[in-house]
Amino acid sequence: MAHPRSFDSDAVLAVVMQQFWEHGFQGASTRDLVDATGVRKASLYAAFGDKQAMYRTALVRYIDEEVGAADALLTATGGQSAIAALFDGVIDEVADGGGRWGCFLCNASLDQAPFDPETATIVQAAYRRFEAGFERALSGIPAYARKYKARAERARSLLALYLGMRVLARGGASAEELTAVAGSASRNTP
Repeated sequence: MAHPRSFDSDAVLAVVMQQFWEHGFQGASTRDLVDATGVRKASLYAAFGDKQAMYRTALVRYIDEEVGAADALLTATGGQSAIAALFDGVIDEVADGGGRWGCFLCNASLDQAPFDPETATIVQAAYRRFEAGFERALSGIPAYARKYKARAERARSLLALYLGMRVLARGGASAEELTAVAGSASRNTP
């Protein structure tokens, strides 16, 4: 007879996500996951699958939370103010002493996507979702409202800029350095 789960799988997944986000796939050993969650290896595997499956599940959770929040911000107000607010959020995180793990999605692009086709599929879908959020925000700017190709190209460049800022933050860039980088978003968006 199977034993009932004696842990909150949502809370445990949050800890697993933090471990992978901070340390990456290789840097977060199964022992680290067991120690951080307080859940036995067999129970973790029964709940989430092997380490690779746990990584993917944690990545999807991150995407749902973080990309979902970014998409909501970009969609709610739209236009340049929404784009600026998104970039300012990265700068504010770093200024407040956070943001040093970078972006789990961006980290996964480098850490696992080149080696795991399923992770690559998850990453690419998240990028498309993020890019679509930028496109919706740009559609509120008159210069882009009826110019689909220009809007799509600018959305892609804003995504690259955002991800680049997250990489710079992980590498130790200061809030001032990120402010200079983010300035190009407003300079290049009418």
